[in-house]
Amino acid sequence: MKYLSSFIIRPRLLLLISAACFLQQGFSSRQKPSALTIQQADTVIHKAKKIPVANGMFLSFSDLHFDPFSFQGITDTLLHSPVEQWAGIFEAAAKSQGLGGYGNDVNYNLFISAVQKMKRVNPHPDFIVMSGDFISHDFGLNFQSATGIYNSDTLFGFIRKTIGFVTSTIEKYFPGISLFPVLGNNDSYCGDYQGETSGIFFKQIAQMWYPLVKKNVNARAFRESFYNGGYYEARNPADSAHTILVLNTVLYSSSYDALKYPNYCSRSKPDSAGILQMAWLKNQLRRNRAQGKKVWILSHVPPGINAYASSGGPGSCTDNISGFWKDSLNQVYLKLLASYKDVVQLTMAGHTHMDNFQLFLDSNYTAYNFIHLTPSISPIFNNNPAFQEISYIKGSAAWKDYTTWFLPDMGDTTHADPWQKEYSFGDIYGETMITAQSLKRAFLKIYLDTATRKNYMRFYNTGNTYQPAINGRNFLAYWCSIGYLNAAGYGDCACGIAAKPKLFTNQNKP
Repeated sequence: MKYLSSFIIRPRLLLLISAACFLQQGFSSRQKPSALTIQQADTVIHKAKKIPVANGMFLSFSDLHFDPFSFQGITDTLLHSPVEQWAGIFEAAAKSQGLGGYGNDVNYNLFISAVQKMKRVNPHPDFIVMSGDFISHDFGLNFQSATGIYNSDTLFGFIRKTIGFVTSTIEKYFPGISLFPVLGNNDSYCGDYQGETSGIFFKQIAQMWYPLVKKNVNARAFRESFYNGGYYEARNPADSAHTILVLNTVLYSSSYDALKYPNYCSRSKPDSAGILQMAWLKNQLRRNRAQGKKVWILSHVPPGINAYASSGGPGSCTDNISGFWKDSLNQVYLKLLASYKDVVQLTMAGHTHMDNFQLFLDSNYTAYNFIHLTPSISPIFNNNPAFQEISYIKGSAAWKDYTTWFLPDMGDTTHADPWQKEYSFGDIYGETMITAQSLKRAFLKIYLDTATRKNYMRFYNTGNTYQPAINGRNFLAYWCSIGYLNAAGYGDCACGIAAKPKLFTNQNKP
């Protein structure tokens, strides 16, 4: 028995010896440990078990642009009916309608098809992000055309009903799931890019959206900030110790308060709202840093350069450069995020309708953050309808991967489920995590590798190969907008001022 007991103990001793050798090899000759404790060895043994990390999933969609006028002849019925009856009214008209087509916003059939597919992909997501633009383009003009009514109060009531129908429908399919809504440039009583700050719209929409986020916000703080400018703070379900900051970046848009857009509120909008929001954002970042928390920032209009508007214009390349935001506010924001690179974990936006990303690079071209751009449900800009499922690590909220689901044929009436998986980021770019560094590798690979570039160009407008957004002539204009978020850097990259983008140094090649 004496020898038997010694034999039974030896496997643990062998493990300890193996662990000691493992640690010994991990140090250089100048850093060898003097001794290995039982606790250190047990730590190595514990790590060797490779305890699986729990993954979470959430859904992300953007730019729904629901169009209640797409089924002709029912607008008056909708106008005089409570929102609770709208689904039945649409269903009665939907049988003779399809899913719509390119150049149009989202009709009822496409909306329901998209939500049902989200439900099939993930019936119980941890939460949902909607990155803005709930209602269709030219909403006020279409309302006047369909009804002959030019009364602003009646229009405002119909806008409120439409947003209420969209949000209640999502709630119906995902009961009890937190939805983080973001205001888009079309989400307004006053018109496109005409959000009325501290007005009745923000108060009424705040009351409508509060139930969607109430598990994750302080009610008083939510109302105060949303009333002021349509922004708010929330607890991040991906990691309860972290924070989500939802911004109203329409206030920063270069098109905000532009005279070319209709203004049904008949008064100008003060720029002070954007300044107040920026001060609020800085205060939130400071407070989260002091509390040791990480932050996600959600918005609709991203910072940086509008590649579509900046390419193919009549003037010179540099004359055509157009930013999404007013330049002064864009610079302030970029400096702020650089100052809080230890706090802001990632950012999300929509608005472009395309599947894309942007990078925050410092002066040495080191990537320290990124913007994930969610593609749109609306096919109005000749993109296929799409949404995404994003996986993350619970406890750190770090992203692992995302999958894009798309509708490749809106004329397909033969299949009960015409939606398909388009691609997963990890499969295409060979990365196991989504970080600023992995996205920078993808960014460089898109430029250097022909196959990767073709994939990026195809996925950009979610697979519409008949009308591709990016081609050989404008590729550089779009590619440069990923990594250069100010006009000077973008011009240096896209306009041929530099023979080759400066970030291509030996250490930056993938």
